[in-house]
Amino acid sequence: MPSADLGFAIGLPPEEAIRYFESKGFAISFNWQDVWAEAHAKAFTVASVARLDILQDIRGALDQALKNGETLQAFQHRLQPVLEAKGWWGRGRVVDKDTGEIEGKRLNPRRLETIYRTNLQSAYMAGRYQAQLANAAFRPWWEYVAVLDTRTRPRHRAMHGRVFRYDDPFWRAFYPPNGWNCRCRVRTRSQRDIERQGIQTSSSEGLLETVQQLIDRQGNTRSAPLFRDPAGQPFMADAGFGFNPGQAALANTGELLLNKAAAVEPRLASLAIHQALGRPELMQALNQRMAELVQIVMASKQARGTLLHVGGIPPQALTALQVSEVLPANAVLSVRDEDVLHAMRDGKEQTLPLSFWQQLPQQLRQPQAILLDETQAKPALLYVFNAPDGKGKLIVVMDYKVKTRSTETGKREKWLTNMVRSGKVLEGDKAMALQAHKVMWGAL
Repeated sequence: MPSADLGFAIGLPPEEAIRYFESKGFAISFNWQDVWAEAHAKAFTVASVARLDILQDIRGALDQALKNGETLQAFQHRLQPVLEAKGWWGRGRVVDKDTGEIEGKRLNPRRLETIYRTNLQSAYMAGRYQAQLANAAFRPWWEYVAVLDTRTRPRHRAMHGRVFRYDDPFWRAFYPPNGWNCRCRVRTRSQRDIERQGIQTSSSEGLLETVQQLIDRQGNTRSAPLFRDPAGQPFMADAGFGFNPGQAALANTGELLLNKAAAVEPRLASLAIHQALGRPELMQALNQRMAELVQIVMASKQARGTLLHVGGIPPQALTALQVSEVLPANAVLSVRDEDVLHAMRDGKEQTLPLSFWQQLPQQLRQPQAILLDETQAKPALLYVFNAPDGKGKLIVVMDYKVKTRSTETGKREKWLTNMVRSGKVLEGDKAMALQAHKVMWGAL
């Protein structure tokens, strides 16, 4: 059956889309469900392919298809001989002759078409999202556009023409693509367009919820977003979608920067972090990643060992710390889900509000003051914030040792970060006691 030529539709590939695709690492997974939703935005994987060299071959061919605007036929022509030579073309499973382990399923024209369209569409849409976000001040209204032909899904057709603001939470979950071979896109509108053409706008407030979505024939489910229009009609993305690839790519860019900054001289890293997180779109994406971490840990009431980089110590504070001879090894600020859970545990008094933790990256950029607490076994920073009933305080332990698995080597590594360990609201005398500490930045 003839289909749209995605390579031709893309034309000259947006630089943002190329960067998004090239920034992906690799994830070895036999089942696509094992590398879920937003993980696809930073880890290239192919269902039922558990061999790194085959993933590299597929990714290389996709990379060329994206850069050169190649058709599906050119993509297959490039890749098929390589797969044939390695015994990965055709049907059936591939078994390691020495170990007997199943390495995956062979590829065929139909699977290559799905791989081609899904990866290029996601990359292209990530580039469009970032370009549209950069122009949101002039065209703040975004319209969902579906291809209205016989192949269009009924629910995608029903979304056609709905207009939301660019910062509406709807776009966090349902910026296209919203399924395998989804051809939907987003058109931007100015305020003048809305007024002159009488376009009706929408808001997702109170209409978004999280449900359990079936992901396989064995009855397994995962949490997924759902939108109900005012008439009560539901809209969901296909299993494995339901996230914004462009926003995820921005968050990944921020995390990559913060990862790299951990190995850079603190003041230089601090300047880079400060400049990068000054981009509203990057900060918004990082805040969204934090909000999702909070949502998961509060819903499950248990930690999964997740660590997220959430910002950097300001350059002025680092200078003051050097004068006090307690300069940390790096400038990166991090938080773990277990510490968020501890800070928000049921029955704990004087907790910082949930909304504070959900916007932690933004909060860390705008404290009232940063103090040095030398009364602890290890020097710590006290981030102080104004709160309705007193002063909000975060304790940041400097040079905190953590173990994590390298995304490049896969090995467990030890390194240092500045960890947000706890937070609470101080009242009365406890708030006044903050004045006993040295001010590294800001003023009480």
